[in-house]
Amino acid sequence: MSGLTMGLQQNGAPLSLAVEVLRLMGAVSEWEQLQAQEQAAKDRKEAQRRESIGQAKDARRHKLLAETLATLRSRGGLRTNELAAMLHHERSLMLRVLKTLEERGQVVQIGSVARPIWEAVS
Repeated sequence: MSGLTMGLQQNGAPLSLAVEVLRLMGAVSEWEQLQAQEQAAKDRKEAQRRESIGQAKDARRHKLLAETLATLRSRGGLRTNELAAMLHHERSLMLRVLKTLEERGQVVQIGSVARPIWEAVS
């Protein structure tokens, strides 16, 4: 018995209420530890889920860039709208993809600014 429990004895008989309070305090402490462990497990799972989502997003983006570049290499110069229709994407998305490829030096924009034609760099 702990010193606290020993101090709660009266004439050799423990005070049952005090003993129950000590047991409950221990149970509450154990419950709090379990709750903290469960929360930590949830946090780890959420972090893994976010990482997985990020990896999937990166893979989709890489695939779209590769598809766009391959189409431009095989078909020659195409306008933004034509390329978007061929790949079944919105024009705004295709324009962002083409600008990214242009920044990387993989495609060039020829023709007028209003109606550009995109070609893959050899």
